[in-house]
Amino acid sequence: MGSTTHPSAWRGRIARAAVGVLGAVVLLCGCTGDDEGGANASMATEQTAADGTVFNAADVEFARAMIAHHRQTVEIADLASVPGNEASTWLVPLADRIKAEQLADIDRLQALLDSWDPPVGSGATATSDDVDGVADPTQTPGALGMMSADEMIELTTTTGGDFDRLWLAMMIRHHEGAVAMCKQLLVDGRSAQLQSLAATVSSAHQVQLSEMNAALKVVSPTGR
Repeated sequence: MGSTTHPSAWRGRIARAAVGVLGAVVLLCGCTGDDEGGANASMATEQTAADGTVFNAADVEFARAMIAHHRQTVEIADLASVPGNEASTWLVPLADRIKAEQLADIDRLQALLDSWDPPVGSGATATSDDVDGVADPTQTPGALGMMSADEMIELTTTTGGDFDRLWLAMMIRHHEGAVAMCKQLLVDGRSAQLQSLAATVSSAHQVQLSEMNAALKVVSPTGR
């Protein structure tokens, strides 16, 4: 399993995220109604990659957001294997399975982003540097159901049955956000490859949601 993010690291991310939010507010304040209309048109404008595939800015934003979303899922999944959290034995295999699927999705999404270079639309760059440059995944535009830094800290300091219940509740919310993102992509996106991947992600998440909702109903206070 990967290493666990220490609470102090999450506090550092909050500070970095604040800078990013301030910059976003400044940009938004300078926008007019015409600017908004232009941004919407830019999101819908189709572009053609070097290999001939068609995509638009909505595809780029979705891929970037879902990579950040999946990366946080992996962090949540990793916490199930931290001995100090005392997760139930049945929870660890579920977390491992979710993590494996998310990592495979990240590879596919990154491959699409790399194939879409150069930039598309208004400032949206389809490269791995964009994703790596996000200071705090919770600040990624379009990423729904993300956990805040405080929520991640809370999960790292919870144990036993309480950990099981909180882990399930967080992962359920996270998965619901991903499903909503996929539904929106099917409306706004233009990439056939990405729409196919989004449909697969949504289907897998819905199966796992059924499994986790059932588990949350029966998990005991001791988690055993």
